[in-house]
Amino acid sequence: MKTIDILTENEKAVPIEERKGVDYARYVLNKNELYKYVAASYFSFFSVGYLFYKSFIIAMIIGLSSWKFKVLYEEYLGKKRRDQLLIQFKDLMYGISTGVNNGGNIKEALKNSRENLVRLYSEDGYIVKEIDYMIHAFDNAKMYESDILYDFANRSALEDIRGFIDVYVQCKTTGGNLQKVIMSTIEVIMDKMNIQREIKVIVAQKQMEGKIVAIMPIIVLAFLNLVSPSYLSPMYDTLAGKIIMTISLTGFITAVIWIFKIVNWK
Repeated sequence: MKTIDILTENEKAVPIEERKGVDYARYVLNKNELYKYVAASYFSFFSVGYLFYKSFIIAMIIGLSSWKFKVLYEEYLGKKRRDQLLIQFKDLMYGISTGVNNGGNIKEALKNSRENLVRLYSEDGYIVKEIDYMIHAFDNAKMYESDILYDFANRSALEDIRGFIDVYVQCKTTGGNLQKVIMSTIEVIMDKMNIQREIKVIVAQKQMEGKIVAIMPIIVLAFLNLVSPSYLSPMYDTLAGKIIMTISLTGFITAVIWIFKIVNWK
């Protein structure tokens, strides 16, 4: 299903890539974030390269390799954004349930939920922006309610949001007990979120331990260079030492990638 693009004539002056709803499946760094990433990652990689080789040329080359890790960083930010969206959507579900129970439609439920969600997450909250986007779609497009809801579900890239909207649309189509089914679905989703939160708490300690283990070689190497440079001189001045340093650096990078994947555990 294509992403909806519903705007007034004035808004059509905005570039099309900025007009479409957010694709939560893919995170792309904006210019400001990209500049910060390039500066921070290059400095970090350059510093690590210099610690391992004591060569500005090699350190500069290693610094340039930081660009390859941009994808991993974007994946991390994308997952973080989806997690925040799901937490915020949880509060919207209750608003939809209350609105439907009072005899309103989905558009009215979204409008009534917006004020409470703004207090919780501000105007910049992901769910607040999505509510505005959907209300705008309801007001300005000749589209079915289900198309607008499924557009959000598809862009969210979240199974729980897709499941909730599936249930809502099916109940509306078949004439089922919407209030009862929605509340039952909310309970299932909340139970799942609670279990995931408990697992994350358990895993968090191991993640921290892994980060400490991964960074320790850098700390030790920097400390030895500071207090006893001559002790490490054979590692920098001989071929055997450089080979050992290369093996050590490869192991360090592997450990960092492994830790990063744990942080992005699903």
